[in-house]
Order: sequence, then structure tokens, then C-alpha cells
Amino acid sequence: MDLDSALVVNGVPRHHEMIGVYGLLLRDDAVLLELRAGTGWYDGHWHLPAGHVDAGESVVSALARELGEELAVGVAGTDLELLHTMHCRTPGTSYAWIDVYFGLHVWTGEPVNAEPHRCAEVRWWPLDSVPPNTAAPAMQALGHIRRREPFSLWGWER
Repeated sequence: MDLDSALVVNGVPRHHEMIGVYGLLLRDDAVLLELRAGTGWYDGHWHLPAGHVDAGESVVSALARELGEELAVGVAGTDLELLHTMHCRTPGTSYAWIDVYFGLHVWTGEPVNAEPHRCAEVRWWPLDSVPPNTAAPAMQALGHIRRREPFSLWGWER
């Protein structure tokens, strides 16, 4: 941990992770993925619709906002199913994340690419056969989700 950027509580350096939220829109045995573009992070790779939790937001309201912005769909918090939590560290940095993955079978509207400046395409993929150029953290999370494993670490072994 980079002690210069750590939160210090009672004289002890503590983590202060950012929180990411991910939405698995599930239809039959398929999941909706986005082909990232123009973001500088995993561009050219497929990834789950996702975003950051802003100050004052819950993970539920953040995911609803992100799915509205990215896919122009509406979701109700009561329709979210917690599938996985991942504690991540960005390699080569002191940044750490808590990523929360929610599954959805119900939403309003038809998903579209509502952010073409950040996404080249949206497409349904079989949940057990996502493309090999799926972003590494998403690929790992999807594997754990398929095996019904509720927690994993990513980036800590590097």
C-alpha cells in the first residue's frame, strides 16, 4: 500500500478503496457485453456494463445510473441479484477497488449503445462462451459467477 495516499485512522494506515458496480444483463443463457473504445482502459476488449460509485451514491443507485447512461435501460433495485464481489488492485499502482457484480433478468427498455464515444458495440454472448478478448477482470468474475463463487481477488498476486 502507498502510505502517502493511505487513509490513517488512529495512527494506522487503512485501505480506502473505490467502488465499482457491474451489471450482468441476462437473457436466456446470454450476457450483454460492451466493446470498450476511447477510454484508455481495456479498449478493444469486451467488458460488462459498469461504472464507479460517486460520493453519496449507493451501489444500487450507481448501477441504475450507469445502466441508464450506457445502455438507456431502467432498473429497479429490487430486481438486482448480488452475484459476486471482487477485491481488485490495479497493477503497478496503489489503487484498490471493491467491485460488486449484480445480475438482472428484468429491466425497462431495449439495451442500446448509448455512449458510442466509450463503446464501439454492444452484443449478447453465451454466458459460458464469452470472447477471448474479454477484459481480464470481467473474464475472471464471469468464471466465478458461473461456478457460483461469491468472492475473488484480482491483481493482488502481481
